[in-house]
Amino acid sequence: MCDHSKLTAREAALVAVAEHDHNLYDCTNGWDSCDMTKLSARDVADVKTALYRRNYLACVAADNDCDRSRLTAADRNRVAAQRKH
Repeated sequence: MCDHSKLTAREAALVAVAEHDHNLYDCTNGWDSCDMTKLSARDVADVKTALYRRNYLACVAADNDCDRSRLTAADRNRVAAQRKH
């Protein structure tokens, strides 16, 4: 584990950015290690959009990862139409 007290201000800033980016990556991928409380409101919105799109595409592809309950009614209809083609 990193001992932040031994870092210079510049090193601490770089570590903070890396930790944020790592957490954002985990959240965007839907991983359990994600901590949404450490994200900005903008990041949270972007993560939710990415997770929704991933689920939508999984439903279109008839993947086991699809959670139809997370789709809007309009998207459920679009998925059904796309899967017929």
